[in-house]
Amino acid sequence: MNFYSKDAMIFMIQVDHLSGEILGDIVDSFYEAGAKNVQILNSVTKKNRPAHVILVDALPKFQEQVESVIINECGSSGWHCINTSHHYTDVSVVSKELKISSKGYSVSFLAKGKMIADDVKTIRPEYDSCVELKNLIKEHFNQVISVRELQIRLADIFHSEDLSELAI
Repeated sequence: MNFYSKDAMIFMIQVDHLSGEILGDIVDSFYEAGAKNVQILNSVTKKNRPAHVILVDALPKFQEQVESVIINECGSSGWHCINTSHHYTDVSVVSKELKISSKGYSVSFLAKGKMIADDVKTIRPEYDSCVELKNLIKEHFNQVISVRELQIRLADIFHSEDLSELAI
């Protein structure tokens, strides 16, 4: 398996003054600024105050934009910026044409998943594809199947050479 790495930065911001709604908006702002990943962890700070630690993973070329969000959106006057390297393998998007059927009626659907290093056993259905399929099933068959259930069923289909139909 081939591994690759590229320069990256991790920003660590500690906040104890922001509501959940504001934090959600801040996450969106970090992604708009070029972040590859954003995580918010619950914590406890001085005087036993509830707080959050925000971790932002971004390429160095987005440092200025990410720091602008830290200052303007988080209202933080200090943060940690850690230079690091991100290690990863080849990931590709795969598609499989499916027939979705129930009671003699069927529709076609192009399911998408991600595969690591050309290994079919690693295929995971894409979340957006599962949501799209959930909406299609609700619209065409008037049934509701959870995204979690669809992820499991699509994974089985992706891992099987014989399966290309989802009966509901």
